[in-house]
Amino acid sequence: MTWIDPTKLGDWYEAFSPSLSLYARQWVDAVAADDVVQDAFVQLMRQRSEPVHVKAWLFRVVRNGAISRTRSRRRRRRYELAVGQAGAAPFESRPDDLIDARLAASLLGELDGEQREAIVLRVWGGLSFDDVAATMGVSKATAFRRYEAGLNALRKRLETSCKTNTPTDSTSTRR
Repeated sequence: MTWIDPTKLGDWYEAFSPSLSLYARQWVDAVAADDVVQDAFVQLMRQRSEPVHVKAWLFRVVRNGAISRTRSRRRRRRYELAVGQAGAAPFESRPDDLIDARLAASLLGELDGEQREAIVLRVWGGLSFDDVAATMGVSKATAFRRYEAGLNALRKRLETSCKTNTPTDSTSTRR
């Protein structure tokens, strides 16, 4: 059991990476192509012994990696579109809403990351506080505090933008 010499690995990277990157661009963009090539060399580095035809082995690994990334990207896009269409209602304002949904979504994005995560998991994810805590890797009390702090921050920021549905009472008089 031998490992591939790091010097050889570096030489191969310098010699083959430009053509491997160009090859990968058939399936992915330039940045992703470079990532795929780097991943292929990491896989090569982990090999216990040198493949018989290193260059051909690298091209096969790059091809498989690029195609896999393309498939993953397509699946992710389909999933995001499906979730976006199903969950579009919370971000659309209706005439009887007390707050502007777009403003609320924008302000949610400005919250501290932990507070935002707790709110999204609880409100849009529909998770219990036990599940929120487990997902975030914190105690239930910490998850609740983050959720509550986030809601309070949102309330303060939305105060000036909120509409009221209470009719003015014209019969009341000031004294």
